[in-house]
Order: sequence, then structure tokens, then C-alpha cells
Amino acid sequence: MRKLISLCLVLCFVFSLTACASKTGSDATVSADTGMEGKYIAVAGDMLGISLFGEDLEGFVFELSRGGKGQVIVDGEAESIKWESDDTTITVTVEGETLVGTRGKDFFTLENLKDMGINLTFAKEGTDAANPELYLPEADKFMLGTWRSAEVNDILGDPYDEVAADALSLVFSGDHKVSFSFDGKDMGTYDWSLLGDWGSLDNTDVIDLSWDIFEDHIEVDYTVDDEYLVFKCYQGEPPKSAAASSDDQSEQKGSTGISGSLGSEASEPEDTEEENGRGPTEKGSGIYSDFWSGDWYGWWMIDDGSDEYESYDGIWFDAFACIEVNEDEGSFIMWDEDTSKDLYVSSVSVSFHPGTTDAGCMMSESGQFLSEDLNVLHADWISDPGASDVSEYEHMIEIDGYYEDDKGSFRYYIYLRPWGMDWEDVREVDESLLPGYYDSWYVDIMDLPMPESMEIE
Repeated sequence: MRKLISLCLVLCFVFSLTACASKTGSDATVSADTGMEGKYIAVAGDMLGISLFGEDLEGFVFELSRGGKGQVIVDGEAESIKWESDDTTITVTVEGETLVGTRGKDFFTLENLKDMGINLTFAKEGTDAANPELYLPEADKFMLGTWRSAEVNDILGDPYDEVAADALSLVFSGDHKVSFSFDGKDMGTYDWSLLGDWGSLDNTDVIDLSWDIFEDHIEVDYTVDDEYLVFKCYQGEPPKSAAASSDDQSEQKGSTGISGSLGSEASEPEDTEEENGRGPTEKGSGIYSDFWSGDWYGWWMIDDGSDEYESYDGIWFDAFACIEVNEDEGSFIMWDEDTSKDLYVSSVSVSFHPGTTDAGCMMSESGQFLSEDLNVLHADWISDPGASDVSEYEHMIEIDGYYEDDKGSFRYYIYLRPWGMDWEDVREVDESLLPGYYDSWYVDIMDLPMPESMEIE
């Protein structure tokens, strides 16, 4: 997957740079004499929810010279450019077309290149801004440091007594290297990467090791002598429950009174409304339920259509959705102004994971969009409210997907907010983001339960 994304990145730049024209441009007064001159190397990026780093970004360089001239170098291929900047943006011109990036101190970022969801950050070589750790996603930053196991179980979830509970140690660094040891033996250093809240070693057929991220720990799957083992790992001191399990497995002390008391605590009723400020809800359960569970309203649109779908570009529909959350799993059902809940546009099983905010992110697992075929697969959708084109708006989500059949293909974008929430803050910034029937239909019934079909007189 990483090699495929790197190839897409090269092709996007080499063959499509001039097609990445900015839709907005820049109205500010600009100047090429702003101290930006220098060599800018790619230090961070992401595509399709996967972070790009190290070798993925080698060979991507901007050289900015005095007088607003320079060149972009991609995989050894150079192209002349013109550039200009103000305090917040940089504009690069290639063959009459422009790319507008966001500028910071000694770096700039180009977003959504070729509408492929590729984001790249370039930093001036030799400056503090060229440190890749500065641009790590929050999930990647969570991994940095030393993790030590405190429990180990077999594939069935039962304690595994033949390996010490604290046998596994992993040290993650910001250059996406991880060194680990097992049972006191150095097992080497490898590249690592994340997809959502799942991580693995890269470019190795020797070590079978991956992990899942949880709120305060990671669970590492590691195959040892054909035994599939799961290690629960922590940074710093593990909680008492994990420490008790470690004592159990490493010292073979057997059952203690501690585990009995923990069992009693676990069986107590959930927090009451007075304690948690929310009270029980019928919508779902889990730490992500408050944000995601419930009824949603907004719109979806078609873009970048090919073949028979080319004429559909820009068509949009008011949309409705129901999202159910059960801990870290759930479902997503969407219909629009021309259908109903029973004749839905999309039905997808989803999962919920840590994201860039406390809301986490919603990831597709399997389902359908505009078809009875299984055409939405694992991680085809990764909706993170804190990292989208509509992040500036409270409690608004964006879903970016791709559809293809024998008639052609197109990208689709879904924008939703909870039913009953007004969109006046959106109107103040960009009225084009309002659903089509927002004023003429929605505002009159937004305080009522969401209907299962849309009836327009």
C-alpha cells in the first residue's frame, strides 16, 4: 500500500502538477522578496489516511530563488516555476497554472493535490522547521516513546504462561523507526506506520508484528514460534489491573483478592446522569457515542465524473443519515431527497477510533453506496471531524468516497450535521455549503423528529 501511494504521489506531481490549479487564488499583495528563498524539502505528508514520511517523500524539492524564480524537482525531473508570497500564503506558477499553499515560518503546505487527498509539507533545509516530528499526526505522536508489555494472552484471550508478561519492549521514534526486544533479546529496528488506530512494521517479511491503539495502551499482536500472542503494552507504570496480571503470569502467584475486587467494581452500574452529565442514552454506547450517535442532516454531491457520469459533476442532494454506535463499532445508513430510509443510498458498517480530537474518527468496514454490490470496504471512508475541509464548523463531518461501475466513475462528498442543529455559522462563512432545502424546508421542522423520507409540496 505504501509503495502504491508513493507511486501515485510521483505521478501526481510529474504528470499532473499543471492541472492542480487553485480554485481560490490569492487576492493579497504579494512579493518574492520575503526571505523565503532557499531549498525546501518534503518533510511530511498524508494520503488516504496514511502518513507519508522518510523514503516516501525523497526526491520532492522546491528551490526558490530571488526574483520569484525557481524550480520544482520530482524524482529527478525538474520544471521551472515562478513564485510569490505574502505573510500567509505562497503561490507557485507552472506553465500559467497555480498552486496556492499555506505558509508558516520556514515551511509551507500544499493541500489536496489533484483532488486526490494528498497533503504535503515542505520545509527549508537546515532550519528547525525541517524536523519531521513537528508535523506528525496526533495518533503518530501518541506512539512515540517506550512501550512495555504488562499482560500476554493467547489467540483465545487466555493468559499465556510460557512467556513473561513483561517480555516485550518497543521504542518508537519520530522518524518512524521502532526498535524492539523480546525476552531480553534485541530483535532489530524497523519502519512503522499507522492506518487509523492500527499500526504495523513496514517492509519486513521476517517479523510478524502489528498493534491496535486504545485510549491508554496498545495491544500488540506478535507471532512467536508459531504461537499468535497478544501483548498489552503501556508507557510508564501500567494500571493496577495490568500490574496484577503481570504478577499473575510472571511470578505464577495464582488468583489474589485484587482480581476479586476489580470484578466487583466492573459489575457496578454505569455512571448516573448526575455523575457523568449525560445520563443513559438509547442512541448507543462508548466514548464516541455522544458525538456520532443519532440522526444527521446535510447534503451529498458528485464530482470528477468520468464517461457517462461526467455530466453529473456538481449535482447535489439533501441527505439524511442515522449513525448507531456500540462501543467502537456501529452502522451508517444514508438516504436523500429522492429516496427514503427503507430505500437508502448507502448502508455501511463502521468502526470508531481515536482521531485528532476527542470526537475520534469514523472508518468504513464494509457496505454499499448506490449499489447492491459490496463497494465500500475497510478504510475507504475515514471521517475525522478535526481533519477535514469543514473542521472549522462545530459538529460537522465530511465523508470522501469513490464510486465506479461499468458506466464510469466519480468521487462523492457527504456533509452532515446532527438533525436539529442550525447552519447559520456555515452561512456566515460560505453559503454554498448549506443544504439545498435548508431555508425552504428544514428550518420549519428542525425541532421535530427527523422524517424517514422528504416530502416537498
